[in-house]
Amino acid sequence: MQTFIQKFAEKITGTLECFDRVIFKGHLMKLSFAEGMETFLAQQGLRIKDFGRFVRIQSDQLVLHAKMTASKAQRPYRYLPGKIRKDDEARRIAQQLGITQGLICVFSELETCPTFKIAYGQGRPRIQFARRQCLCLYTISCILSWASFMYAFKPGSPSSCKSPSMAMTGSRGK
Repeated sequence: MQTFIQKFAEKITGTLECFDRVIFKGHLMKLSFAEGMETFLAQQGLRIKDFGRFVRIQSDQLVLHAKMTASKAQRPYRYLPGKIRKDDEARRIAQQLGITQGLICVFSELETCPTFKIAYGQGRPRIQFARRQCLCLYTISCILSWASFMYAFKPGSPSSCKSPSMAMTGSRGK
């Protein structure tokens, strides 16, 4: 970038620096590994065989909450099939609906995520790490007229979430 600025210095009146995307990642450490999930289930008074039902109920509640949030704000909740750029789609929706701040939309999309499964074998059933398709929820809001915030939560993966913040510029981070 410096080389470009130096090369065209006489034609440049100023520069603006900002992040195209900032990703905040976090983990609920106790739920990031199989033994931690087993401990969590025990603390909730649940047996390992109840894991699937428990996770489905929690996931359904998260999806319902996302849909209700969109509905209450009179914003779209959309399932995105395949590879669709969420930031481009959110910009299109914001422009179409004239949204300059607040919630733009909620997207859901299937992604391969780290999660858990029940493993049967010798002795009692165990919780085991797995990778599988999970429904991910993205709540996209416009914080300022030129910036948006996207929050992703993976209902099938209680141990992690991510929230990339995107500047609405013409450039895209790779």
